[in-house]
Amino acid sequence: MPELLLELFSEEIPARLQARAADDLRRLVTDGMKARGLEIGEAESFATPQRLALVIDDVPAKSPAVSEERKGPRVGAPEAAVKGFLKAAGLAALSEADVVKDEKKGDYYVARTKKPGRKAAELLVTLSQAVEYAHQQGIVHRDLKPSNVLVTENGDCKISDFGLAKLIEADSKVTRTGELPGTPSYMAPEQASGNPIGPWTDVYALGAILYRCLTGEPPHTAPTMLALLVLKQRQDAVPARAHDPEIPATLERLCQHAMARLPAARPDAETLANKLEMWLNPRRRTRGRGLAAM
Repeated sequence: MPELLLELFSEEIPARLQARAADDLRRLVTDGMKARGLEIGEAESFATPQRLALVIDDVPAKSPAVSEERKGPRVGAPEAAVKGFLKAAGLAALSEADVVKDEKKGDYYVARTKKPGRKAAELLVTLSQAVEYAHQQGIVHRDLKPSNVLVTENGDCKISDFGLAKLIEADSKVTRTGELPGTPSYMAPEQASGNPIGPWTDVYALGAILYRCLTGEPPHTAPTMLALLVLKQRQDAVPARAHDPEIPATLERLCQHAMARLPAARPDAETLANKLEMWLNPRRRTRGRGLAAM
């Protein structure tokens, strides 16, 4: 199952408070995940003077379905109260609510809704669309990774930490040769070699995130950071289905396409989103060229 890595950077933490801060981070995150019905594995936290890190094993690839119940006004309540209840509960008509019998206080309405869990591919659609929007505004993130992707209680996907983001210049050289921004495990080959980067670099990271969601492993592993950077430039990632034959072949191909070593061979973020969306909804027409173009 996937593994979650969360990193928090801060001002210097006094030595006497580092262990407590790490424990508090572990407790707050794991308690919050369990409260939302997520069954997780072992969690381990770490602290340095300016960073807290949390690693959680066996994180579900899909959030569980959630059932919600909202108590409404009594039967026969004023129209304004009923309208407010319908709006807050997201119901189109009162017939969509249930009536609960209460002999003492009177019958009242209840709205019961079910929110199905979301697949990793669904989150990647939203994430890819957000990245494409940033690219259209002339911004490259440069450090996309799981710990920079936040999922709200409503299942919305948000990108965080634009601290390394750069504006795309007219010549598309958003960094000078020799600079090495980003996180090695999700870094594109051109980023690892210090060559110019652009929107295609973020697309590689999207593919690496999808790979991690599907396999529970990063695309490349090596004993040292230098070895990892060299490996990225010389070798493709092991196909996702080598980790788990149950992974859909289409998603494996999408990972390989997004993580192509040559930037020109990668799709843009919008095309990646469209292909993921078409895999999720085969009958839905998208603006992209479709899976056949892979």
